[in-house]
Amino acid sequence: MTRLWRRRVLGLAVVWLVVVLLAWWLRTDPAVTVLAGYLAAGFALSWLVQDLALESQPAHWAGFYSPAPRPRGADPRLSHLHRIVRDAIDKDARNLRRRRPPVDLQQLLADLAAERLESAHGIRLDDARAVELLGPALHDYLSRPPERLGELSRSTLSDHLTRIEAL
Repeated sequence: MTRLWRRRVLGLAVVWLVVVLLAWWLRTDPAVTVLAGYLAAGFALSWLVQDLALESQPAHWAGFYSPAPRPRGADPRLSHLHRIVRDAIDKDARNLRRRRPPVDLQQLLADLAAERLESAHGIRLDDARAVELLGPALHDYLSRPPERLGELSRSTLSDHLTRIEAL
């Protein structure tokens, strides 16, 4: 038995003896074994807390979290945008989808241009000043009915996007 445990057991015995003598002096007729059990349980709990407090260290969480890289195409919004642009430019992809006109891309560009015009200039897409700011080619493409949408080349799409970004 180590010196620490000798002191602990001796301390428990002294406290038990003092409580028993105090109870005897007050004439309460204590149940000595039950009292010893309660004191032993209380002391054991306090010793456990003391020992764990001495051995424990503060937790350091820095550097443990690193988010896993998202696999390509995990964001459904980007996948949808990629499909819209691919369908508008790639003739083979459009043939697989029954040659429907790229209405989704026109609507996407129109929404983007309308949002830029409103936030930067305070005008709507159907305003007369919108033709000046967008340029005739982009304004014509955005205002064309879906049935009359034709082929859209990569360079034309790039020009339209550059024009919208410049707003």
